[in-house]
Amino acid sequence: MNTKHLLYLDSLRGSACMVVVFFHTLIFTYPGLTRGSAEVAVPAYSWLVNYPPFSLLIAGQAAVCLFFIHSGFVLSYKYIDTPECKTQVIVAIVKRPFRLAGVTLFTTLPVVSFLLTKDFWFNRLWVDYDIYLRCVYNILMNPLTANINNNPPLWTIGTELWGSFLVFGFCLIIGNWIKVLRIAILLSLIICFKNTFYFSFIFGVLLADFHKNWKVDKFLKYKNTISYVFLIPAIICCSYQCYLSPASQYWHDIEFIMGGYPMIGAMSLFTFILCNDRIKQILEFKPLVFLGGISYSVYVLHWLMLSHFIHRIMGFVTGTLGLNSYFSLALIVVINTSFLIVAAWLVDKWVDKPCIKFSALFAQKLVSEIQSRLKVVRNMATAAFQKIKALITSILHKYGYSQESWFFIQLLEKNDKLLPATESDDTVKEDNNEKIV
Repeated sequence: MNTKHLLYLDSLRGSACMVVVFFHTLIFTYPGLTRGSAEVAVPAYSWLVNYPPFSLLIAGQAAVCLFFIHSGFVLSYKYIDTPECKTQVIVAIVKRPFRLAGVTLFTTLPVVSFLLTKDFWFNRLWVDYDIYLRCVYNILMNPLTANINNNPPLWTIGTELWGSFLVFGFCLIIGNWIKVLRIAILLSLIICFKNTFYFSFIFGVLLADFHKNWKVDKFLKYKNTISYVFLIPAIICCSYQCYLSPASQYWHDIEFIMGGYPMIGAMSLFTFILCNDRIKQILEFKPLVFLGGISYSVYVLHWLMLSHFIHRIMGFVTGTLGLNSYFSLALIVVINTSFLIVAAWLVDKWVDKPCIKFSALFAQKLVSEIQSRLKVVRNMATAAFQKIKALITSILHKYGYSQESWFFIQLLEKNDKLLPATESDDTVKEDNNEKIV
């Protein structure tokens, strides 16, 4: 994948991550706005946030679906229909858990350190000890979602891991098959996984195959204009809160597709971006590229920062400064986002990037070691087979048989005596006549 692809796809991931951050910020400040109705006191005209185009700012469900589609596209683009890449795919499989677990385990350090304090053993142990003990259990049993009790958005990390394995497994086994057969298998997998979030990973692989190997966008003369056909359902489905039926917002009644309207919106939006060159140029804006680079750290850290600091920020803005509702909300978002970006940049620099380097080095070493061991075993097996073959050959030659007698065994009519291959046919007839007499 070239640099241009990486730039706009990274920016897309960073933009989706900021949508999730803004969505969760509203949950902590004005929760009524995120459910399509003002259940609590909200600023006047704030209901407009639930309608296009402002509703795209709180399309958190669609942003999560977009993450999964993005992962399926990016993880498969390099390996699909690429010969002699099986070793690279295996390395990617090995390093994926370490790459995802680094930042999530880092966020559990405050919880683990709290378990070693007197406050936990003498005060909190008798009140809500189960929360911390469950966290320790998750750290030991499932590091990727170790802090899910205190950081609910981490439920997506486990789905991301298994979805990545699904993508890599497809590239490893079927990635080099005939294009038509590969597309048919992908469509079948989409139907099979339609009631799970893994459907979105398969859809991302399908788009990657079309974009890389079929060059579908080059056949469209007015593809930039046609791409806006995908933008319309994207905006409508991502903004489903108010004007789409809440009872069927996820389409569970008819079991059409996992994620419902947000998933349809994410699929349409991703397709629109792939087909539209103008939006790609906008996404190559450097601040968006920077956000894409630290988006994983932003996603993992944002809920923790909101739960610990948002109430203090709200108290400072509304109480100390005494600003009105509009300026208060804007200032809360700016302050929280600024602190979050700085913290995520530090974590990305000192935690995430070292984990990426370690995972790549560890995976390369492990796969190389396994391959060398297998090569030794294969050589030993080949040598043993050659020795056994030589021994059998020497025994056959000793008794006058050639190697052809292994496969072409001549049987007599009245007994099963094996005739030596060196004897002539006349000798064979004489032996048979003697036995008959």
